[in-house]
Formats: sequence, C-alpha cells, structure tokens
Amino acid sequence: MSNPSYAPNPKKEPVYTNLQNKTLATVEAKDIQQFTDPTFIQATNQDALITYNTINKAAMRDGLPIPNTSEIIVATCTDSGVAVQVKLPNQGEVWQILNAHISTSGGSGAISHEFYFTDQSNSRSFMWYFLSSSGSNLTLQQDTDWTPPFYMDENLEFTYEATGTFTTCTLSIMMMRIR
Repeated sequence: MSNPSYAPNPKKEPVYTNLQNKTLATVEAKDIQQFTDPTFIQATNQDALITYNTINKAAMRDGLPIPNTSEIIVATCTDSGVAVQVKLPNQGEVWQILNAHISTSGGSGAISHEFYFTDQSNSRSFMWYFLSSSGSNLTLQQDTDWTPPFYMDENLEFTYEATGTFTTCTLSIMMMRIR
C-alpha cells in the first residue's frame, strides 16, 4: 500500500516549470494536456501522475461543473434543412448540456427541430434529439420530453437543423463545462 502522505518533489516536475506563468484562472485544458497526454502509465511516472492529479483537482477539472464556464449559446437557422454549428469543444474539454429554448419567427405549420452530434474522427452523425412542433416559443425542459443532462467532448460537433416553413428558428442552449 502506498504512503498517503507522500508528495512528489515539485522541483523535479516539468509541468510546474512550464506552467509557472499561468494561474488556475488562466490555465486551459490544452495547457495541461500537453503534459498528460504523452505520459505512460508506468511506475517510473508515478510522481508525474500524482502531480497531474493535483493540478487537475486544483483547476477544478474533476468532472463537476467548473465555475465561471456556464454559457448560453445561440444558433440561428434561416434556411430549412440546413444545419448550423452550435458547439465544438476545444481539446480536453467536456461540456454538459442542461436546457434549451427554441423561438421561431415567420413559422407556418409544424417545424422539425433536430440536434446532431457528428463524430470528428469518422464524420458519422447521430441525431440525439428530435422535436416537431408548430409552437413558436418552446422551453425544452418544460414543453417536451427533454431529459438532460447530455454530454459532449472535443470529438463531437453539435449542430442544430430546423426543417419546415419559417423565417428564423433560434436555438438558445445552456451548457456548463465539467472538464
């Protein structure tokens, strides 16, 4: 069993030297990942692994919501059947999708609202949410069978597509970064 009070010598860990000009508020996932990604899971790297874990916890990269990262993204469709990008996370990021609102102007009849994830490594798309409605003001958590949370990472591009007769369909979607 390992010693729970053991700590690596910080002067021997290159991550500290290389990130010394960053604060916890300014360090980004890509900054940390440039060190963690090439690290082999080996006994000789135990000190580095302990150090990365410490930094990730301190930077609140622990799977819980990261403070000051929530955002509401707006994506607007003006052409029927044409997808628009909502979000493509940066490297090392994981986002949690919480709620959404769709407002439609100039609509006539039912409009199909489709949310897709597209796998960036093989271009496969997956429709993960569908709603057909003639309503012009929909909050998904209240007005539909929306069951969050949903998650996405850097490998998934999130797109929104509206199909039907309308002038504009605007998706406002609330997200929070968890890693």
